[in-house]
Amino acid sequence: MQYLRVHGNDYEMGLQIGEHFSSYLKQAILPYEEELSNQELLREVRHLKAMLKEEYPNGLREIYGRADGAGIDRDATLLMFFPEIQKRVDGCTTLFLRKPNGHLLFSHNEDDKNFTEGNTALIRYEYEDFWVIGYTMAEKLLGSSYAFNSAGLIFSTNYIYPVETHLEYLSRYVLSRRLMNAKSISEVFEILNEMKVASPFSLNVLSRKTLEAWNIEKDNERLYAHKITDRLGRANHFLMRPFDELSAHPSTAFRTEYVQTEVAKLDAQTAKLEDLKKILSYHEEDYNRCVYKQPGLFTVLSVTVSNFSYDSETDTIEIYDYLNNTSIKKGYSEFE
Repeated sequence: MQYLRVHGNDYEMGLQIGEHFSSYLKQAILPYEEELSNQELLREVRHLKAMLKEEYPNGLREIYGRADGAGIDRDATLLMFFPEIQKRVDGCTTLFLRKPNGHLLFSHNEDDKNFTEGNTALIRYEYEDFWVIGYTMAEKLLGSSYAFNSAGLIFSTNYIYPVETHLEYLSRYVLSRRLMNAKSISEVFEILNEMKVASPFSLNVLSRKTLEAWNIEKDNERLYAHKITDRLGRANHFLMRPFDELSAHPSTAFRTEYVQTEVAKLDAQTAKLEDLKKILSYHEEDYNRCVYKQPGLFTVLSVTVSNFSYDSETDTIEIYDYLNNTSIKKGYSEFE
C-alpha cells in the first residue's frame, strides 16, 4: 500500500497528489476530455465550477491543484469528480457493534472498479494544526472511501442505490471531501444540513473521544440519521428513507441482509473485531452473493480493494489492502 504525505494549503496538497498520480491520470483523463466536446456537459462542468467557488472554494482549489500537478485539463478533472454525470457507482459494506461497556467495533469493506496498486494510496493531508488520513483513488477525492482525522473522527461512506441525480447540486465526492475536515459530529451534521448533493450517499461517523456513532443517509436535500446504540449492518441502499426495495441492486440487497443477519448472531459481550471482519469476508462464486468480492475473480465489476476496522476499546486501527495483501495495525495515537 502506498503511503503519501501532502502538506500546505488545499491547492498545494492537490498539486502533490496530482504529481504522484500523474502517469495514471494522463491516461484516465482522456475520455473526460473527449466528453467535453459535448456542449451540454461543458455547461454542467461550468455550473459545477460556479457552485464550488460559492459553496466550497477550498474543494475547487484542491481539484485544480490535482489537475495542475498531473498536467491535465482542469475542466476535464472537474468532470471526473462529478460521478453523477456518468452514473458512476461505488459499492461498500459496513458493520457496527456496540459492546455492553459502551465501546464500539467498526469494520468497512471498500469496493470499487479499476483499482490498481498504481492509482491508490493512503494519503495523509497535513494542515498547520490538523491532519486527515484516508484511502484515496486517483480519480476520486478523499472521503469517498474511509478516513480518520486528528479530531478523533472516523468515517466511511456508502453510495446509495437507486440513482437519484440533481445535477444542479454538488457531487457526492465533493461533499464527502468537505466532511473529512470536520472537527466534531455536530459539525458533520451542520455541513450535511447546509449543503445539497447531486446523488444520495450514506455516511458512517464515530468519535473515538466520546464513542458517539451515527449512520446518516444524505438524500439530495434531506437527512435520515440513526444513532448506533446496538449494532448495524448496511450496504448501498436506503435503510431509513422509504423507497421501493425492489429497486435495490441484487448485490446490495444480499450484502445488507447477510451482514445484518450475521451481526445479530454475535454476543456483544464477547465479540471481537475479527468477528466483524469474518462476516465481511464471506464470498461465493456468484458475484451478487458476495460480501467480499475477490480482486482478480471479477475482472469487470467492483471488487473489494480494502478493509478498514477500528476497535475503540484498544483504540486500534487495522487496514488491509487486498490489492497487494499488505496490512497496517496501529494505535490511533501512533498516527499523530
